Amino acid sequence: MKISIIVPVYNGEEFFEECLDSLINQTHKDIEIVIVNDASTDNTKQIIKKYMGKDSRIVYVENKENMNLYETLCVGYENATGDYVTFCDADDYLSLNACEVLLAKAIETNADIVNSNMIQNLEAFNSIYNFRAMEIKGKEALRKWMNHESRTAKPGSLISMAIIHKFLEITPRNLKIAHAEDLLMFIQIHFLVQHKIHIEAETYAYRKNVNSVSAKAAVSTCINRFHDYGMIVLYTKSFLEENNIYNDYKKEYEFTRNNHLGGALTSLYNISDTTTVVDTIQKLPSNIQKVYLEFLCNGQLVIIKNKWYNFGLMTNKQKIRHIIKYILRKLGLKFIYEK
Repeated sequence: MKISIIVPVYNGEEFFEECLDSLINQTHKDIEIVIVNDASTDNTKQIIKKYMGKDSRIVYVENKENMNLYETLCVGYENATGDYVTFCDADDYLSLNACEVLLAKAIETNADIVNSNMIQNLEAFNSIYNFRAMEIKGKEALRKWMNHESRTAKPGSLISMAIIHKFLEITPRNLKIAHAEDLLMFIQIHFLVQHKIHIEAETYAYRKNVNSVSAKAAVSTCINRFHDYGMIVLYTKSFLEENNIYNDYKKEYEFTRNNHLGGALTSLYNISDTTTVVDTIQKLPSNIQKVYLEFLCNGQLVIIKNKWYNFGLMTNKQKIRHIIKYILRKLGLKFIYEK
């Protein structure tokens, strides 16, 4: 059976060749590598042309303008012709037997989606994102994914093309989302999935590049994260309501909302200018701004506070608390939770 490997890339020249080497050398040979260039401005296109000369299985698609990751993935799906789809970001790489291992389990179990574990490459050491082997059927697929009980998403996933076709029919398009795009995408996919398998093999290597713009969490990145996470939470709630399952998954939705908006707010410690933060929230579209205000006013700051402790940001705790108090005061609200 044929596997389509979707590779979205934007200015990915630094590690792209290592990524492509891991794909063209897969032990399962019946593959196509669908590269979607999201209007890169570096040497990405030259690297793609070089590898197209090496391997005829590469399918090249180029966005005329930068569409961000969510839409770029959808473009990749539309150009895929395999029986199954898997993924690799341009700065990551697959184990050489990844496609073979995932496909064997999909054929054996007739699962809609097969997940595996992930290695995080941290320059100094490798750590493995471990989930125990499990089989999930029916509504529990969505519930367990939203609760982080079967949390792997794009990395290490093999999905039936039949599910991808259904996903393309229901998903909103032209969403300008660059951060945590797989949250919204995989909520919709797990809504469609009836049979999911997780195996304990490590097939995907995620590179955490400490020199990248996202790793440095620049002000512009923090601001974009505010927007993207708010939009994702908004669309998630709308999706659950439109499919008449919001009440069934309300607890899971609130967990997802608190986790991701809390994550966006923890990035505030990188921004010293409190005026910038307040302006950011006030300039958000009103529907997204409302999502943040509901979050802040429901006493959820304890979750953010826990994240400070988890990430070892004790020295920044007072600074972040000051910023949040300042935001709420400027928005005419009180600091709801303090302990």
